[in-house]
Amino acid sequence: AVNVASRPGTNTYHGEAFYLFRDKALSANFPGGVDAPYQRNQFGGSLGGFLIKNKLFWFGNAERVKQDLASPISLTNFPSLSGVSSTPFKEIVSLGRLDWNATNNLKMFYRINYDNNDGTTNTLPNYSTFLNTNNSVAHGVGADWTMGSFTHAFRFGYTKFTNHIADAPNRVNDLFPGAQVRVSDFRGGPNPLAPQATFQTNKQIKYDGGKVAGAHVLRYGVGFNRIEGGGFANFFGLAPSIRSSAAFAAEAASGPFPGGTDNPLNYPVTQIVIGNGQGFFTETSAFGYPAGGQKDNRLQLYFGDSWKVRPNITLTAGIRYVRDTGRTDSDLAPIPCSAIDTTVFSIVPP
Repeated sequence: AVNVASRPGTNTYHGEAFYLFRDKALSANFPGGVDAPYQRNQFGGSLGGFLIKNKLFWFGNAERVKQDLASPISLTNFPSLSGVSSTPFKEIVSLGRLDWNATNNLKMFYRINYDNNDGTTNTLPNYSTFLNTNNSVAHGVGADWTMGSFTHAFRFGYTKFTNHIADAPNRVNDLFPGAQVRVSDFRGGPNPLAPQATFQTNKQIKYDGGKVAGAHVLRYGVGFNRIEGGGFANFFGLAPSIRSSAAFAAEAASGPFPGGTDNPLNYPVTQIVIGNGQGFFTETSAFGYPAGGQKDNRLQLYFGDSWKVRPNITLTAGIRYVRDTGRTDSDLAPIPCSAIDTTVFSIVPP
């Protein structure tokens, strides 16, 4: 069993605040690298206290991260195009909590957590960046009740998570508007992973009980988690990917654009990859989308006994049952091989 507890309020007001600053000017310079800016601001604090002494307490905290960063791009085949790609990151994390001592034997709480972050990134050191955004909110309600030699703990939680992958703002080195250009180690333009969206909600209820019976400590419980997911992954949905190879340097030298072999647009097209507009996980509607929904039910039961045979010998035994329906879409027949996510056209240059 794993128990995670957040800090509650007390009969006195207490809090703290912090600020962390880091800048490239305060860091070492690495020889031979591309000069890339970096600055990180991280700040936050917490505050807690009481609404009714000995009865009702409150606590909250929040933390903010703002990081301005540019990733160095070092290209072997196109050194003149080496540089930096802006990859900023922002995040806010917060928590609020209320605790109520209803009676001497009954304590209750409510907690809310919120996390939001977005960052511009790429899958490889290249200029084909995308914006990744995550948003999570979680509610938790709990009650702990003791009655003689019995203990009871009830928990209910609701969590909603969303993720979006979209085109990154202020992309650089978009050589050909409306398409990703990929020649050897150079990649520029819209990222093929976008657009994407992922959603999930968890509705979970859990009971844990205990009983002291002589030399035995009995523990038992039941939990149920209803998971609903959804989303899509429309690869190459923003633009097609136009590809070539540095092996065609001779053709590129006499290409129609300035720069000769230093310009990826002078290399003959050998492959074009486009998306077919499909990318839903399932045909079931969910989260406002016409398809992509999935559902999963998870049930668990357990029983255990810690028996103190002698003052220096304790035997522990338990049994646990888990039933997971699985987030599958088994009502559909196998998908034919022709229904692929992408279509590839190969062009042999003269």
